[in-house]
Amino acid sequence: MNAASTKKTDSLCMDCDRIVGCPWMCLHLPVPGWDAVRTYRLVPVEGSLRRGDAKIKLDTSYHVKRCPLFIPPQRRFYMQTKPQGIKAYTKRGVTTYRCRCSFCGYRMPVIFDTRDAAESMLEQADWMFITGGQLMCPDCQRKRRKG
Repeated sequence: MNAASTKKTDSLCMDCDRIVGCPWMCLHLPVPGWDAVRTYRLVPVEGSLRRGDAKIKLDTSYHVKRCPLFIPPQRRFYMQTKPQGIKAYTKRGVTTYRCRCSFCGYRMPVIFDTRDAAESMLEQADWMFITGGQLMCPDCQRKRRKG
C-alpha cells in the first residue's frame, strides 16, 4: 500500500461555496443523489478524555465524494480580520509607524519615525492606498490583475 492511498482527504463539503440551501449543512440530512461514505467517530459528551472519565457517543457523518448541489469555490481575495494599513505604535513615549498589506498580511520590514515618511516610502515602493486607510502590496496588485 502506497502513501497516496493512505492519505486522508477532506470531504467535498469543505470546499463548497453553497452557504444556504444545503440539507446536509443546514439540517444534517443526507443530500439525495450524492456519492458519500458513512463514517463514524467517537465524540466526548462530558468529562475529560485525558482523565479517562469522559462519556462518549458515536457520531455519524459522511465523507462526500460527489454532490449534485456542489458549487466550486470562487477565487477571492479575503481581507484580514483586523483592518491593516499604517499603524502607530507607542512605546516608552516614542511613536513609530509600521505598514501592513490588507490582503495578504505582508508587513513592510521598515519601521518609520513619522507617518509622512511611511507614506512617501510606500508610494516609492508601489504600494496602493485603498479606501479606509488600507494598503495593498505590489504582489497582491499583480495577483488581482491576473485573476
